[in-house]
Amino acid sequence: MANELKEKIRSDGFAGYVRTVAGKEDRSGVNDIVKYNEPKWLHNGVELPPGDEYIVRGIGRYLLKWPPASDKGQAPYRETIPDGEPFPDVDKLNAEEPHENWTTDPNGNPKGPWATERQVDLLNRTLDKLTYVTSTTGGGICVDQLVDKVNSLREFYGNNNICAVVKLSNIFMPTRYGGQQRPHFEYQRAVTYGDGGEVKTIEPPSAKGVTNDEIKY
Repeated sequence: MANELKEKIRSDGFAGYVRTVAGKEDRSGVNDIVKYNEPKWLHNGVELPPGDEYIVRGIGRYLLKWPPASDKGQAPYRETIPDGEPFPDVDKLNAEEPHENWTTDPNGNPKGPWATERQVDLLNRTLDKLTYVTSTTGGGICVDQLVDKVNSLREFYGNNNICAVVKLSNIFMPTRYGGQQRPHFEYQRAVTYGDGGEVKTIEPPSAKGVTNDEIKY
């Protein structure tokens, strides 16, 4: 009976569901995109509640090539950057690209077609999967800082299933023009996620555990 139930679960159409069409390239791009529009976080143009929490399920890095300005509306070419490899030098790629292949920025200025992109997969309390997509300097700093924190937690606990729970926030970033609020993942706590079990909160390390010593007063 248990084996019959297991087989029924396997063939219920969920695990093997495929949304693509045979022989056709998937041009859907990234779904359920979250964007940061200073100082708000938006999903489908609607501001996300600032107090909501999200599990960061994963990070993706991509090399993009945008179509020429004459082909606006077309999805960009997107290539995954493998783990452990550095970002490609897009300044060099754009310098080598013929100008007829260039695009334009939101202000109408010429812009090379090559860019890099970070994607952050988020899961909210109602199990909606969202993706924060960024190619900006501030967004890159936001993602890099989160990655450093999660990697430190995983190294400390020796568990690669540890993920961060965050709130979507913003923080001041100095710029040549004075400064602005950049996106920021406000760390809340660590959980285990992705090991096939339930989501469990990880107790924060003590000062003694981190330094391997006691703090004396």
